[in-house]
Amino acid sequence: MSSSQDDNDNNNNSSSSSSSSSSSSPMEDVDLDTILSLVDDVNLKDRESRIESGGREEYAPGTYEAMLDDAVASCQAAIDDGFLKLEIQLPPPPGFDVDSSTAMRTNLTLCIELAKRMASQPGGRAQRVHVLVADRAEFKRAGELFETEFGSTIGQVANTSESSWRANSELGAVTLGTLAEVDSSALAMLDQTLTGDDYRESVLAGERADILICTNLSCVELLLAEKYARSMAESDDEEDAKRPSYWMGDAEARRARPFILFQNDLESLRGDMGLSGFPDRDLHHRFTSEFLPAFFLRKRDYNKTVATKGWNPLAIEQVYYSGALFREYPGPWQVLRKESGGVLKNVATRRDRFKLREVKQMLKEAFGLSEEEGSTDQLLRGEAGAFWEKLKPGTWWEQEESYGAEASSNWRR
Repeated sequence: MSSSQDDNDNNNNSSSSSSSSSSSSPMEDVDLDTILSLVDDVNLKDRESRIESGGREEYAPGTYEAMLDDAVASCQAAIDDGFLKLEIQLPPPPGFDVDSSTAMRTNLTLCIELAKRMASQPGGRAQRVHVLVADRAEFKRAGELFETEFGSTIGQVANTSESSWRANSELGAVTLGTLAEVDSSALAMLDQTLTGDDYRESVLAGERADILICTNLSCVELLLAEKYARSMAESDDEEDAKRPSYWMGDAEARRARPFILFQNDLESLRGDMGLSGFPDRDLHHRFTSEFLPAFFLRKRDYNKTVATKGWNPLAIEQVYYSGALFREYPGPWQVLRKESGGVLKNVATRRDRFKLREVKQMLKEAFGLSEEEGSTDQLLRGEAGAFWEKLKPGTWWEQEESYGAEASSNWRR
């Protein structure tokens, strides 16, 4: 009986071994590269399906805090998809245009709130976020607001040693810095010598940050942003680029990590490029074209002169209409019409960015302000519009000639 049982056990073992070997043999033919390729295909299809989705039917965030939450989610989705240069543009708050100092303070306040959210996302890994302002004077002004928001946190983070920094990084941290850290011009060196400013602490924080966020830039200051991004946010080699963002090696080693332009109004800054005293248009082609709009909500306000119906054929009136150009990654670009109560409703959706002229035309049609069929207005506006389109097809950065000179098409994707 025991012999029979041993035979059964041996048979079972051998059949089990045979089954195991037969089931494992197909896997031996599949190498790691094939598996990774299949995973990449699945991720690509998932991203494509999200991009092809219709976006939002309407958008009505109640507060700026809600928009910041949406911006953080969009940025994280873009980072997960491998995009490291990102743009976030929110509509200006009420009273934003009172004066430039108020506008800059408001932007910085929003930027700090964004950084706090990115430093400690619910369910995610704590991250170190470095907020950057343009120059030394702005750095000093920003320091006062920063201390108000964080108390002594900035001092604790800046003055900690290597070991305590690692402990602090477990909690996530927000630090403040300036683009002047990489300004090696003679004027900058002289200014630093005369003022006695020492940025070693903020430089160290910038080198070890997981995410860099830059705000309140002018067109000229974009040149410093470019220099900072090239020297601090891009990898030296392929092996370094493969390391996770939280890898901590040599503090001097560059590594690829997200570089975000927040509330810098790149559309307006592009309009300045090429003018006397401003950087040339190549700055867009080689640098700002690389920035993917992760969250973009830019309001548009227009008006049109129309003839009023009545006894006087010469009577006219101004009709005002508003909307927005909207993008929430990984969703498509959308033209939104402003309804009563401030609700924005979708009127057009496209994968690629709408040109400024297209946004105006689509909003005009959505509000029923297109010229009547067969009218003189239609004839004049139609012929004039066709002529103007041939003469100047969009702003300079929206023309095919500019597209051909771009280092990247991310800005219009």
